[in-house]
Amino acid sequence: MVRSMYSGVAGMKVQQTRMDVIGNNISNVGTFGYKSGRATFRDVYYQTNLGATAPTGAIGGRNAMEIGVGSKMGSIDINHSQSVMTTTGYTLDVAIAGEGYLQVEDRSGNVFYTKAGMLDIDADGNLVDVNGNFVLGVNGDPYIQGPSSNRITIKLPNADASIASVAEPVNGKTITISSSQKSELANVVINFQAVNNLPLNSRAKAVASSGSLVIQLNQNEVFYAKPGDDTLVPPVAPTTWLDELTAVINDAVKEAYGGESPLGDIIINIDDPVVLAKAQYKASDITSVDYSYSSGGIGIVEKVKNPNATDANDAYLDVDGNPIDEDGAATYLTYKAGTSLPAAWGALDFSVASTGSDFGRAWGNDLSDEGLNRKASDVIMGIGLADLNSDGIYDGKDDGITFSYFVVDPNGPETEYVVGADIDTGEPITQTANGWWYTATQARESLTMGGTVVLKINDPTGAVKPTESDSITIKFPKFDKMQNGITAGGISDWNKYLVDSRTGETGWDIDKDGTYGDDLSYSFKAVASDPARALGFSSIPFVLKGGTEGGPQDASDLTAININDRGIFSGVHATLGYLEFGRIDLATFANPAGLTQVGNTYFASSRNSGDPKISMAGSDGVGALASSTLETSNVDLSNEFSDMILTQRGFQANSRIITVSDGMIEELVNLKRN
Repeated sequence: MVRSMYSGVAGMKVQQTRMDVIGNNISNVGTFGYKSGRATFRDVYYQTNLGATAPTGAIGGRNAMEIGVGSKMGSIDINHSQSVMTTTGYTLDVAIAGEGYLQVEDRSGNVFYTKAGMLDIDADGNLVDVNGNFVLGVNGDPYIQGPSSNRITIKLPNADASIASVAEPVNGKTITISSSQKSELANVVINFQAVNNLPLNSRAKAVASSGSLVIQLNQNEVFYAKPGDDTLVPPVAPTTWLDELTAVINDAVKEAYGGESPLGDIIINIDDPVVLAKAQYKASDITSVDYSYSSGGIGIVEKVKNPNATDANDAYLDVDGNPIDEDGAATYLTYKAGTSLPAAWGALDFSVASTGSDFGRAWGNDLSDEGLNRKASDVIMGIGLADLNSDGIYDGKDDGITFSYFVVDPNGPETEYVVGADIDTGEPITQTANGWWYTATQARESLTMGGTVVLKINDPTGAVKPTESDSITIKFPKFDKMQNGITAGGISDWNKYLVDSRTGETGWDIDKDGTYGDDLSYSFKAVASDPARALGFSSIPFVLKGGTEGGPQDASDLTAININDRGIFSGVHATLGYLEFGRIDLATFANPAGLTQVGNTYFASSRNSGDPKISMAGSDGVGALASSTLETSNVDLSNEFSDMILTQRGFQANSRIITVSDGMIEELVNLKRN
């Protein structure tokens, strides 16, 4: 009975131990990289009441009679089988798809092994696990070193100092803005505005705040190109209107920052040589976002008015933006589509509806005329009879009118053109110049009513085809008005029309009496059709980036970090590109079951596990690494609950042995009493 009671106690102890193992498994069912345990029992020893005898000729053999004295713990085994993988989305999470353990080292230099791949980067750039222990492998170039157990650290070269800059596409042009100062303080957002409320003589104003800079331009300001002078010592180089704008802006920015700008000088560039070659630009055009196409017309010179004028003495601005009276005012050329021609031509209802687009020619960078917003061309407009039936007779029946437009251009062929007629003889007066003819001939029938006619280029050299050139559109009156004419004084003359191309007098008769050759011409300046001058500076914020003083860099300067299936630890840098910092190597053991558990999902090698063998992931039978993935616990809850029930019943049964044995002993005691 004593032995049975001892067996019951021993049985309860081992069942309790087994329950402890089950409880530990269940509590770690959600622990990444956890490996479940298993408790096994052994019987203890036996008391032999009668030994076994061998059989003889007289009697058969007999087995021994043995009584056991309970159970004991046989082993607590660790199940190292691989569990399922779960995707986490964290790039520094890794799981081992196969054999092998991650190597980690604590601050005391102790090395442990784990399946829990929750990794991170510390402030010094070391690759660590969630417990702050160093992950081991190859540090540095992963291709020239064999498997290793060194700490892996991100090492970046010192950053070079760089300016802050931005390049933004606006209406087909790229506007680039950068700082001259290499500083992080130059990484600001710049917004442009055109305003009309700046103080007198203030061309621009800047408003600075944390990380932001608002640049306000006086919308009536005009910025000019300046010719150079190589006769001076030192020579003065020519400048563009953008150079002047940039200088004005930089003065305003320095004032906004109290005299010293963290950006240094702001540098602005536009990748359009046509825009940069213009003689001047108005602030309202620089900021405007109206990109509509503008038709050409007669050029009209306007004077730049002073929006803050107080009297006639400062009613205008000179080329430097200083207040002045009308005599010294800066000028610019405006234009209107459908502008009526001057003098008697206007009385006949002639007008220029469109004058092409720079007349199809490249005008170069002549900035000598500082008063012009746009390039203006000398134009000779002419009208003459056309002999459509080639019989030499202009009878006004089947003949028509030729409209001609001669555009003076030094790049064009040398051409003779009519500029008027002799007032006495009626003979045509001609001149020779380089340029291009634009012509169109209309039959009389089509001129019965007034309308418009499109003139196309007529290049005798054949270098320019009409389909490849710009066009010029003019509006004309009905034929009988051209034929009968109106004098410069407005008096009808049914036989003659006398207007000089320079003074207002010449001959034009349209075959009434054959006088003066039936043609008319007029010289004037015109501007071609042109895309909007709007540059759209106010359309978007210009976000300057990349400015830095240089110096040491760390992991925060990387734009991406990655661990591939071979364990190579890499990152992406904004300027240095793709970089590799090391390689995570894995450990395997001859007897993984011999590893000892030390907590935190760590294992330590033991005498029975064998020494670790270090290998590269994905080679020598070692599993590859799966990035953004973790291995879950391999605890099987169904098995654990089944074992828990069996353990409970075993514990309960062993307790009953003690209870019954105690009752039997009590009966023995009672026998003595009786």
